[in-house]
Amino acid sequence: QMVKDIKEELKQGKSILIPCFAQSRTQDILHFLYENFSNDENFKTPIYLDGKLALEINNVYRDIFNNDDRRIFENILTWENLHFINQYEDSVNVALRKDERKIVLSSNGMMSVGRVLNHLKANIENKNYTVMIVGYCAPSTPGGLLLNEKTHEIKIEGMTYRKICKVIRYKGWSS
Repeated sequence: QMVKDIKEELKQGKSILIPCFAQSRTQDILHFLYENFSNDENFKTPIYLDGKLALEINNVYRDIFNNDDRRIFENILTWENLHFINQYEDSVNVALRKDERKIVLSSNGMMSVGRVLNHLKANIENKNYTVMIVGYCAPSTPGGLLLNEKTHEIKIEGMTYRKICKVIRYKGWSS
């Protein structure tokens, strides 16, 4: 279902945010996107990985993987669609580029701290933005509030934002 939803949201010109926990979930989602889109010659959408810890964990994975696992992971990390955001300023700049159709993977999964907040604050009030939640979110976190259909406004870092973006939940990713 997630592949179908990604294709449909992108076809409608929307950008997608996938909040991910830095360890394991981020790498699982990267692998999922690579497996489903890397051989599609029409898929030109940039995918941004934004999260300092996730980037560091990728380096650990590179060190511990052997043989086929290492080759597959290297293929994912060198995929032409994948871009790494190393600096905080670049995170903010990508978040503010509302005219660019893109997929952003960013930590933290509950959207309570981290660079994911740059993307959420910049786009929560954007009808052309979709947040795809792939993990558990405690009810009081921004992620949990996004999932609550009765919530129309969310307070993030002291500012109140209207919930206009589309939110889709995928329960199959969470343990």
